[in-house]
Amino acid sequence: MCCVPPTSCGCYHEGRYWQSGQQFWDGEECQSLCSCNGVTGVVSCVPHSCGPDEACRVVDGEFGCHPNPHGTCSASGDPHYLTFDGKTYDFQGTCRYVLAEVCNSSSGLHQFSVEAKNEERSKCVGKGPPRFSSQRAAPPCAAFIKNTSGR
Repeated sequence: MCCVPPTSCGCYHEGRYWQSGQQFWDGEECQSLCSCNGVTGVVSCVPHSCGPDEACRVVDGEFGCHPNPHGTCSASGDPHYLTFDGKTYDFQGTCRYVLAEVCNSSSGLHQFSVEAKNEERSKCVGKGPPRFSSQRAAPPCAAFIKNTSGR
């Protein structure tokens, strides 16, 4: 007969078994982060919440805080860039820039690319910021913005 060492014992929390040392989320909106102390068999929980770029849901059978499946970036005006991670950049370069593209063909996403190019102020009609144009998008990204009015 084999004995189970106390550190290998788990915990029961709300009718579910958890292994010693295992952490898990509790509450419909992931309000608490809990852990199992296998020696005492006690589950302890501390108030917690998902981050600003996460949502509480089940992914691949695991309930918890998971990254949001989408993001937003933008380019506009004088020119101002906002990245997917919320960082902002302002610069006057005149190169073509890739704003978004699929970087892993095995991800199951359709291949696409969104590019922007700042144009020199001398090419703008009248006063105002440099022109901005989104250059390329392939299906299923059928819509893109092209603003060459200089506003």
